[in-house]
Formats: sequence, structure tokens, C-alpha cells
Amino acid sequence: MGARGNSGVILSQLFRGFSKHIEQKETIDAKEFALALQAGVDTAYKAVMKPIEGTILTVAKDAAKKAVAVSAAEDQIDRVLELTIEEARASLDRTPDLLPVLKRSGCC
Repeated sequence: MGARGNSGVILSQLFRGFSKHIEQKETIDAKEFALALQAGVDTAYKAVMKPIEGTILTVAKDAAKKAVAVSAAEDQIDRVLELTIEEARASLDRTPDLLPVLKRSGCC
């Protein structure tokens, strides 16, 4: 697809990778959810010519990493979701430190 940072295109690739991972499954558990999130991240990173940290890619990557780690020890999907969302919020809060243009604009 050749996206260059358009968050809408990136989001579509996150959904594409996630849905492709689960398309043959009737149900998913906490581990499959985490793996599907990671598949979405992998697909999105491949769609971007020059991935830049501090963007939606970073937030998704950090959330997926947390989901995979938590799901290794926790089988309750609601708990995995809760901790994944917490990590996504924390990652979003860190984005100005990774992307100077955000810090300069005072956006976050």
C-alpha cells in the first residue's frame, strides 16, 4: 500500500492484520487477541515506507507488546484488555518525547 504516515491508512492496516489473524476462528481467547494485535502491528509497520516512532504505530506496538506479555500469564481477556488499554494510554502520553514536533506544538 505504501503509506507514508497517514494515520487513517495505518489504522486500516492495523485492522487488516488483526482481522486476517482471526478470520478463520470462531472465538478468540486472550492469547489469540494479543497475537491478533501483534499481527495488526506487523502489517501496519510493513505498510509504512519509513515508520516514525512517536506516532500511532508506536502506541499500537506498545499496546500489542503489553497484550502479548500479559496474555502469557493471564487468560481472562477482560484483564488483558484493561492492561493493554492502560499501556496504550501511557504510550500515547510518551509520544511527545519521541516525536519533537509534538512536544514543540504542545499538543499532548
